[in-house]
Amino acid sequence: MEETVTPKTLDQNVFAFAVSTSATKDGVLFRVTITAKKGEMPSNLGCGFVTYEQKEDGAVSEGPRTDIPYTIKKGAGIWTVEFVLSGAQLKDTSIRLVFSQTWEEAANMYEIDPHDFLKQ
Repeated sequence: MEETVTPKTLDQNVFAFAVSTSATKDGVLFRVTITAKKGEMPSNLGCGFVTYEQKEDGAVSEGPRTDIPYTIKKGAGIWTVEFVLSGAQLKDTSIRLVFSQTWEEAANMYEIDPHDFLKQ
C-alpha cells in the first residue's frame, strides 16, 4: 500500500503526520513528525529519500537519494525527521521523503513531497 501525505491528508490510518518549514541561510528547513496512533513505532519502519518521476507512458520511476542529509529523533511513539533542501534541491520536484514499513512480502509506504508544504 502506498499513501501520499499532503497538507490535506496528514491523518493516515496508522500514523499522524505533521510538517513544518522555516527559512535558513542555506535553504528551507523541513521538520516532519510521524506519530503512531496506537502504541510504539513499529520496529520495521524505515525512512529515506527517493527520486520520483512520472514517465510519459504513465510508468513511475523511483531511485534512492543519498545526497540529502537528515537527522531522525526516535521516541517510543514518535519520530521527528529534520532536513534542509538547498535552493537547487528546491527546484528538483522529483524529491520525496518516504517512510516504509516492510514485511517479508508486503510494504506500507508513506510518501511526502516536500514541495507540497511550501505552498502553505
